Amino acid sequence: MKYYYAALLAVLFALFGCNTSVVRNSLSRAECLMAESPDSAKTVLDSIKRTDLKNRALKARFALLYSQAMDKCYIDTDNDSLISVALNYYSKRGSDHEKALSYYYRGVIARNAKDIDKEVEYLVRAKEYAEKTDDAYLNGLIYSLLARKYYIQFSFEEALDLYKKAVTEFEKTNNIANQLYAYSGIHNSLLCLNRKEKSISSAEKALELSKVLNNTTEIALWELEIMDIGNKIDNVDDISRTKYL
Repeated sequence: MKYYYAALLAVLFALFGCNTSVVRNSLSRAECLMAESPDSAKTVLDSIKRTDLKNRALKARFALLYSQAMDKCYIDTDNDSLISVALNYYSKRGSDHEKALSYYYRGVIARNAKDIDKEVEYLVRAKEYAEKTDDAYLNGLIYSLLARKYYIQFSFEEALDLYKKAVTEFEKTNNIANQLYAYSGIHNSLLCLNRKEKSISSAEKALELSKVLNNTTEIALWELEIMDIGNKIDNVDDISRTKYL
């Protein structure tokens, strides 16, 4: 009889073990596809049966990857039930990168729910862990989003500092579009701080990046912006000089 039970256990182990291996491979494939083809990554994830996620580790990895795929495919949701599975797991035992991603995507859910306070809270936590990793793109995203939050709260010095950090990170990945966004933030922050002379250089950098992207609309806007600020600086100089004539 004991041989029968041993054989039965071996069969069950083979079945479940094989199934778990297939799920792990699918999750790994989805992760590899995520950056370049998030729609394909989502298709792979959609093919996985939830009942095949046999343990907390698999459920957490699936939840994190699916949250990523949803965001990258521009599918907005304010339901935190899925990302909470990942966050509850990785916050206690995950790597710094897994923690950072979990907090970041929890922040995305808060943003979709228009809960700014919670979004900032989760982004700050994500920043703490992301800065311990070498994921420059993730760090750049977090810096950019936090900078935007500080900017709309009129904390322009804090916004300026974070936008500068975002530029540094996006330069590491040669992400031109996000560099342009960050330089635009730097420029607007400098203007709000009444540092027009310094804002010229950020506008010129934004113009340069717009030309790299061959974005004719952005090129025209930045050329006009540089001209407008230059005229304002010249007018201020003229007024200052007339005081002493």
